[in-house]
Amino acid sequence: METIIDAKRYLRENWEIGVKCPCCGQRVQKYKFKFNSGMARLLIEFRKQDDWIHVTNHFRRLGLNAHAMNYGKLKFWKLIEKQKKEPTLDKNSNGYWKITHIGKDFVDQKVSIPTHAYFFDNKVIGYSSNELNITEALGKHFSYYELMYGGDR
Repeated sequence: METIIDAKRYLRENWEIGVKCPCCGQRVQKYKFKFNSGMARLLIEFRKQDDWIHVTNHFRRLGLNAHAMNYGKLKFWKLIEKQKKEPTLDKNSNGYWKITHIGKDFVDQKVSIPTHAYFFDNKVIGYSSNELNITEALGKHFSYYELMYGGDR
């Protein structure tokens, strides 16, 4: 490599398989993450609350491990948002999340979202052109009507 431009070109051409940066030695890779049924399941619970919830405590009470079900990835689709720390609040706001308008519309079957998000350096750099709705996301693992309304239609 002779220039930074050459290094950038090399990284862009090879980041799907993952390579070592010729300039700094850091690993460079583009990751693809699929929106899955566990994430859809958690988002329905967020929708039922429609308010700030402490994720770990709330889902533990339901017998769900929100971390294992990748709740944090929901933010990359802009389906949930983290509560900002308010200097005037006495309580600690860490761990509090709430569903967004896009998240509500997705759960309410009004919109579809991309099936995959692409990441680099823990930031979204794009989405797949394929989309899915909430029932497709839940797949065969969960029943939308049972989760939303407590029974089948």
